[in-house]
Amino acid sequence: VLWSILVLAPLFSRHVWPPDETRMLAVVWQMWARGDVIVPMFNGVFMSQPSPLLAWTIYLGWWVFGVNDWWPRLVPAVFALASMFLCAPLARLLWPGRVDVARYVPGILLGGFFWAIYSTLLFTGMPLVFSTLLAVYALAWTWRKRDMRVWLLLGLALGLGMLSQGMMIYLYVLPLALLAPLWANEGPRPNWRYWYADIFKACLMGLAIFLAWALPLGLRAGAGSAVAALFVSLDQQALSIFPLATPWWWYLFLLPLLGLPWFVWPLTWMRLWHMRGVRLNAGILFCMVWTVPVIFLLSLFALRHPQFLLPLLPAYALVVAYLLLDETLAAHRHDTLVSTMIFPMILVGGALAVFPGLPRVAFLPDILWSVSPFVGVAIILVGIMLAWLPLPEAKQRITSMVSVVVVVSSLMLLVVGWRFDSLYDPGAVATVLAKVQGEQRPLAVTG
Repeated sequence: VLWSILVLAPLFSRHVWPPDETRMLAVVWQMWARGDVIVPMFNGVFMSQPSPLLAWTIYLGWWVFGVNDWWPRLVPAVFALASMFLCAPLARLLWPGRVDVARYVPGILLGGFFWAIYSTLLFTGMPLVFSTLLAVYALAWTWRKRDMRVWLLLGLALGLGMLSQGMMIYLYVLPLALLAPLWANEGPRPNWRYWYADIFKACLMGLAIFLAWALPLGLRAGAGSAVAALFVSLDQQALSIFPLATPWWWYLFLLPLLGLPWFVWPLTWMRLWHMRGVRLNAGILFCMVWTVPVIFLLSLFALRHPQFLLPLLPAYALVVAYLLLDETLAAHRHDTLVSTMIFPMILVGGALAVFPGLPRVAFLPDILWSVSPFVGVAIILVGIMLAWLPLPEAKQRITSMVSVVVVVSSLMLLVVGWRFDSLYDPGAVATVLAKVQGEQRPLAVTG
């Protein structure tokens, strides 16, 4: 239900916006108009970053429902929903017997502002997230169940990931697979010779799935087209809403923002502090090895955008779910006033209240200086009023926070859509171009 509310808000408040969403739809539309699902074209030129998995899913929906603009915008949200449900069985593999962790981790993932907003954008990130999560689940399944046939599932996931964003999928999966001796420390250790042999076979299977599309592409558009689709550059996957040049520490700055609101909940930090000096369990180590090497590798690239961290958000949600709901930690500091969101709300409200009077900082969003100080004051008052309410148990507080995040995100999407849709609606331009084409006058695309 919460997912539906979040998805319907932008569908009713705005159209498809340029340049990122309209560019993707232009590729699929030219597939549809030409009846060709092999060679992705953009204004008559081969597009080396086509994400055929996303394009084919949109194409299939048009074949079933007819050409429309609501199905393409629903596709990323469906991939996001599938990823959320895939987190639950992954949690059961990482922490066997922790029923509440598996039950609440999809909601914790949905209850992040970054995940909630990106679920509604038409771009190639969510298919890559689903492929990454499916591959990670295959690794955990192989480790726990000792079923060496799971490399077939891993190969399928890698193939889907390559059809999403080329070789990028290996950046998110291979460090975790190759560094398995660091986290597979519970129960009998795998036979590493067979483990790495299965990883190699899965990589070959993923490449074979990609070649099933790339070879016909190379025969029709040239071998260079297939190579370009395999080794796509990061700048071709960047969204135009972010600056291109960022410092090397940009991801370290983004991590707290991407983890909102869970990052500022004191209870998670109290539970983490309570675990100091204790040997980390395999589930925590699994998530650490999944994320830390990837962040380091992504920081080496010149282009650093928030959406490149999307495939790592499920790992963050898994750790938060464990800290909040593990049975051995459930009774630690959950009923104290300092463990609530009251003080973070007061701090955030105070920051929003004083930002308009401070000098501008280049790498912070301009909206912080355009928001009225009374918004910050209102947040402070809400935080103070919450201090008078009785403290519910952690599970009820998680549900409440997820609901609040989804409602606030939906309201933001509605307001932004109604406020700016008239500025970004390409309908007027499309009407003019259609009139010119109807008059059999030639059109040229420059640039």
